[in-house]
Amino acid sequence: CRVDALSSRVSVPPCDGHLMGDNQEKKAVANPCPDGQQIGGQPMSDDQFPSAPDLRFSDPLVQDIVEVWRLRNQMVKSNTKLALQAQAMCRRYVGGDKEQATKLYAKIKAGKTPDGMEMLESAILPFIAAMQPVERQRKAFEKQATKWAERLPIAAHAKAIKGFGYSGLARVVGECGDLSAYRTVSGVWKRAGLAVINGKRQRRVAGEEAIEHGYSPERRASFWNCMDALFKHQGKDDDATDWRRMYDVAKEKAMESETITMKTDGTPNGKHADARARRYVMKAILKHLTIAWRAANRSKEHPNA
Repeated sequence: CRVDALSSRVSVPPCDGHLMGDNQEKKAVANPCPDGQQIGGQPMSDDQFPSAPDLRFSDPLVQDIVEVWRLRNQMVKSNTKLALQAQAMCRRYVGGDKEQATKLYAKIKAGKTPDGMEMLESAILPFIAAMQPVERQRKAFEKQATKWAERLPIAAHAKAIKGFGYSGLARVVGECGDLSAYRTVSGVWKRAGLAVINGKRQRRVAGEEAIEHGYSPERRASFWNCMDALFKHQGKDDDATDWRRMYDVAKEKAMESETITMKTDGTPNGKHADARARRYVMKAILKHLTIAWRAANRSKEHPNA
């Protein structure tokens, strides 16, 4: 699949409040005059006052990666909808049990349809067939995003992280934009859904808190998948990387924490400790990349410094 340059068609994502560069805060310009008043003899309205550009998405290369990653996300959503429709049909054959329906769907998809389920198979196969070209297009978009990520100023830093590489960098930039344009690394963490808000893990909440949390389940899931791929390549024991050792220390502390969820038998929940440690390492990687990107920008602006 050929993906042309997309920068001229990129729409700027909404602001999440972290638009400041290293030296100057960028804010939208508000109309200082009430309705009906004038500035310089000309009537003005609020929509005539331009907003400052969102620096996270202003670089043409970053724009291209963000746009192609959004298209990739649309492919993922399309396939998810098709799979859910197929699984919904399976639930009618297993008494409404979602777990059993998922297993039945997996068997049919693998060509191992149980006896007596031929009619269900004939209904599901068109959905499975429809998913295949969408899946191929998803991979094509990911390949293009990865190719463009190799040209970013922190590509070498990303490549040095086992299990992350250019594809992980493409994912991060596709979801967050230019990391160096955030005022603080906390802004990057919030964009990724990894921040701590009022002492609690960033999550989906209702009411006024929802604005403060700014949580996107889809974006958070994307970073979780990134962590899953990352930890498959971090090694163990003597072969462990620095990131793996950081994870081991973080998990050990989580298991000893008074705030960790306990199992019914009174022992610490290892799954929750694992998730907490993974978040810690992913945040450390984002901090590492953010600092590296800022340093690359400074070197470019002051090559003789």
